[in-house]
Parts: sequence; C-alpha cells; structure tokens
Amino acid sequence: MRVLVIGGSGVVGRPTASALSQRGHQVAILSRGGTAGPAGTEAFQGDLTTGAGLEKALAGVDCVVDCANVTTTSRSAAVRYFTDTTHRLGVLAAAAGVKHHVVLSIVGVDKIPFGYHVGKLAQEQAALAGPVPATILRATQFHEFAGQTMNQMKFGRFSVVPQMVTQPIAAAEVGAALADVVEDGPRGRVAETWPTCRARSSSSRPS
Repeated sequence: MRVLVIGGSGVVGRPTASALSQRGHQVAILSRGGTAGPAGTEAFQGDLTTGAGLEKALAGVDCVVDCANVTTTSRSAAVRYFTDTTHRLGVLAAAAGVKHHVVLSIVGVDKIPFGYHVGKLAQEQAALAGPVPATILRATQFHEFAGQTMNQMKFGRFSVVPQMVTQPIAAAEVGAALADVVEDGPRGRVAETWPTCRARSSSSRPS
C-alpha cells in the first residue's frame, strides 16, 4: 500500500518510514522543509498548520501516519495545534480517498494535566471523531527525550532538569509498532507500546 508519514524526517517518523519501506510498502514522507527521508521513500514539502502541500502529498495514499509535533507547554497552544491540524488532515485525507489515519500518542496522556499532554489527548479525540477511520497508538517517551528536554531547559551553561520518572523506548521500536498498526488496518485505540514488549495489553502496567 502507499503510506504517507507526516513528520517523516523526525525522531519517530524516520524509523517508521524506514520500517514500512523495508516491508515493501510505497512510502512518502511530508515535512515542512521537504527533507529527504530514508532510502526508497519519496519526500514532499508541506505544512499541517496551513494545509500547504497536503493535497499533492495525499494523492493516491491508502494510509496516513501522523508523527508531527509542536514544541510548547501552553495548554491552549497545544490543543489548538493538535485539534486544528488533525481536523485539517482528516478532511483532506478523506477527500483524497485515504482509508486509514494513524496517530502516535503518549502512554498515560489521559492522566497527565500538563498543557502538551492535554493537546495530545485532544488530538486523539479529533482523529477518532474524524472522517477517516483511525487508529491511536500510545507509546512511552523516546530515549531522545532526555536530550530534547536538556536543550529546551538550557540557560547559558546550565540546564534545569525536571524531577520525573520515565520508561523510555527506542524510536525504532515505536516505528516498527506503527508499521504493524498500518498493516492491521483501523482499530481505534490499540495496545500501548512499552519498552521491550510491543504487544502488551493496554490495560497492563509495568510493575
């Protein structure tokens, strides 16, 4: 099938595109800069916030995987970004004949009151209520999250390190799980993705 990976040059989008391509799918990626993706994939330039380039990138696509992201801690900004972009993508994807909309989300997002997570939960709801049958895959934070947080919280030579407990997962493992979801077809919210076990029940939690 032909799959479009939104944010396909990013931390998780790139290994997702690579996993799909290795499985024999025709893969295209979309990014704001039109950055080339893994070998064997086609690159498109587009912007979810305006819709620019989306119609061209969605032409002939069977499934779209949304790995796009925004850097903000503002609840209103996060909700607005994820709701608006998910709605816009759904409308354009339906018009293009796309049959499956996959969204990458976060484990426990419905229990975390922080602004970004509230935005991701709004994205899940928008996708499931959208015009294209959707699947939501929740994953734990990626290994790269530590470095991203350090850079975002840097003040001169110092970084403010938040006190938190994480259970990181390799981005490549998330990419493989997303490829599984694409091949399985629309299923709503599926089992969550924890480190070392992609098939664990969504009702289970690590001890």
